Amino acid sequence: MNMFWGLSSAQTLSSWLVIGLFTFYFVLIVFGLGAFHSMSRPRHDRSHMMAGWHLLALFWLALALVALVWAGPAENAFVNPLGQMFDTGYRGFQCVLISAIFAFVSVACMAIGFVATAARQRHITAPQD
Repeated sequence: MNMFWGLSSAQTLSSWLVIGLFTFYFVLIVFGLGAFHSMSRPRHDRSHMMAGWHLLALFWLALALVALVWAGPAENAFVNPLGQMFDTGYRGFQCVLISAIFAFVSVACMAIGFVATAARQRHITAPQD
């Protein structure tokens, strides 16, 4: 049985795009959880407060997933009722854009966490005069 039976080619493409975005968000969640786990362990008898950035990133990723699910059904997320793709006036596509903005904020939070942790590691391991 073909799960795309009866759908137009635009709806099939929309489904694949939503499946790809959903998978990408879950990869980001796993990456964020791994980063939080590795950054939050105490080193040099101090805990890293920079791991909070990764928790904040996970919060934004959760919001991105909710916004993406809210755009559903998947076959209509990128397609308006007239069959046009990527219509910014259509509610489903607006939810996808909001979801992408949340994911971008999440990636920015992860980047800030990595940069802040790297700067702190450089400060801790710098030779003392």
